[in-house]
Amino acid sequence: MKKTLVFSLATHGYDIIWDRCIASHERYAKKHTYEYFCIKDIPSWHTHNQVVRTKLAAIEHALSYYERVIFLDSDCMINENCPPFESLEQEGKYMYFSQGFSGRINSWVIICRSHEETKKLLRTIVDNKDKEIPAQDHVAWAYGISENGHVIHYCHDHPIVHIIDRKRNNNKELSMKDYIRHFSWGPMRKSYKLSRAWKLQSRKIATKNITKKIVKKLGYTAPQKPTKSFEKLMEYLFAHYPLLSWKKN
Repeated sequence: MKKTLVFSLATHGYDIIWDRCIASHERYAKKHTYEYFCIKDIPSWHTHNQVVRTKLAAIEHALSYYERVIFLDSDCMINENCPPFESLEQEGKYMYFSQGFSGRINSWVIICRSHEETKKLLRTIVDNKDKEIPAQDHVAWAYGISENGHVIHYCHDHPIVHIIDRKRNNNKELSMKDYIRHFSWGPMRKSYKLSRAWKLQSRKIATKNITKKIVKKLGYTAPQKPTKSFEKLMEYLFAHYPLLSWKKN
């Protein structure tokens, strides 16, 4: 079994907007001899609901081949002072998250150790991706476009889950001497210096996401485009991203 895999998800132009962040992932992985890749290409027949959950199914699959698997959102910048991920590990804890703006689990940095309970929990979240969750687990800004609410619902108070210091996923405090700076919404996003060309791209993506939420809230159902199953999407990823489909000798 190989030791550590780190990967990111950066489709729809996010790989260019967050190119400096992704470069920091690559440097960090090389420094600690981790394997790294970034999912940049996904076929047009996907749904957003499928895309955001690929990371969970990908982690579950890769844990059969790696001792630990780490997912980093494409807008996370890893600083040079960041210790190796294995320094976090505690006995009996196999999934590690930090807290987001609301003080609840944030699923944009996920650190997992190989264990049957880890894979079982990930599979539960993926299998229930279309199931309604209690209102208190919803993430307001991401409702309907993110899996974070389902991660909160199924991972909250789970015995294998450990909450780590915000230094590993700082999306709130500009003055913090952090290890991973997450340029999500709020002051962090504004502090990230985009090129002029990609400021427009970033605004287009933000507008598109906001429009989706408004349309959903109004109850409008747009004509459905032909789609394929989530399983087909994962098959595509296994075929096009070799580290995901790594096989034992």
